[in-house]
Amino acid sequence: MGKAAVDPKRADARRNRARLLEAAADLLAAQGVAVSFDEIARRAGVGVGTVYRHFPAREELFRTVVDSGLRQLAEQADALAGAEDAGDAFFRFFYLMVDQTVINKALCEAFDTQGAAELLPDRDADRSFEAALGALLARAKAAGRVRADLDVAEVRMLVVASVMVARGHHGFSWRMVALIAGALRPDDGRAPVPAPDVTKLMVLPVERNETRQAAEPRNETTEPAGGPRCTVCGTPIEPGSTGRPARYCGATCRQRAHRNRAKTG
Repeated sequence: MGKAAVDPKRADARRNRARLLEAAADLLAAQGVAVSFDEIARRAGVGVGTVYRHFPAREELFRTVVDSGLRQLAEQADALAGAEDAGDAFFRFFYLMVDQTVINKALCEAFDTQGAAELLPDRDADRSFEAALGALLARAKAAGRVRADLDVAEVRMLVVASVMVARGHHGFSWRMVALIAGALRPDDGRAPVPAPDVTKLMVLPVERNETRQAAEPRNETTEPAGGPRCTVCGTPIEPGSTGRPARYCGATCRQRAHRNRAKTG
């Protein structure tokens, strides 16, 4: 008895879905949640209606892409779990996470626990990733190569912080990433860092002061030296050819600015 014939419509649907996911992954990596279904459809070579048939909601498509990225990272962490040098394995993976979040804006926003809601990963994918990272961290702690009070959530936040700080320099500074990674090593007690002497968190304003005196001139075209930068994290922003200049590097910083305004307002 011969093999059952493949339904051409189903085969075509599978191909379209694969092309959509590939196009969405490329565009989300470059633009984050700012990407539209129209752009994804054009990149995939299909109509926008095809996008909606496969993924009726933006969140469904975006999370599918982010989940795939997290699962790939989890597999890479699992591959390092058997390394002889537990400390080296952990730091290699730390640098790998930074590298992947630098080139993938969507993954960077997903790493941020307060990032865009559309990019919150599926719970199972997130747990698998955190379990793989947690295993590397536990081995590095047991070997005395990483500070004992460090947890997985802090490692994730430090990956995002590394990307933001390193992007604040001309191009990208791996030295800044290495300095942050160095802070994860155990404190030998010879020169402990003093605790911050602050009583409350100071929230810096990120919006233009609309209450300035009328006599004070407003210069809407002034840019910082070296070109425009994100008003939250300082990341250089590519100036657009038309329209008002962007104020934030992506959705994560835009949401942080909104939260800061809500706190100070």
